[in-house]
Amino acid sequence: MAGQPKPSNQRKSSPTPPNQDFFSSLLGDFGAGYAGLNLLASFQPDYIKLDMELIRGIATSPARQTIVAGVILMARQLDVAVIAEGVETEAEMKALRAAGIQLFQGYLFAKPTVASLPGVQFLASTPLAAKASARSDAA
Repeated sequence: MAGQPKPSNQRKSSPTPPNQDFFSSLLGDFGAGYAGLNLLASFQPDYIKLDMELIRGIATSPARQTIVAGVILMARQLDVAVIAEGVETEAEMKALRAAGIQLFQGYLFAKPTVASLPGVQFLASTPLAAKASARSDAA
């Protein structure tokens, strides 16, 4: 059913792009603290985002390369896409790309900032548009 999460034993064909009929799920900071194997065994999200501590120095760390390769293999078998978080150097990106990761996030691509975010355009007929309009009228 549209908009409903899939049961944990149901495989999906590929991550579903967000739209008004579906939502995507993400397990962040995978490999750090509670965002680990037990949670993945109970819930298979559309994406897992590797913790940046696994990414840092991966180009020169055989241990990190082996761990990330194992996570990628496991994610493929569960039909979960992998995102590399905290990519800061070309060497990290090259090592991650060679391992098979295609989705990246980090300072190498853009520094986080609110000032450069585009304005949000609401449809005139939505409740959010009415709230936004009321706030701008009051200002």
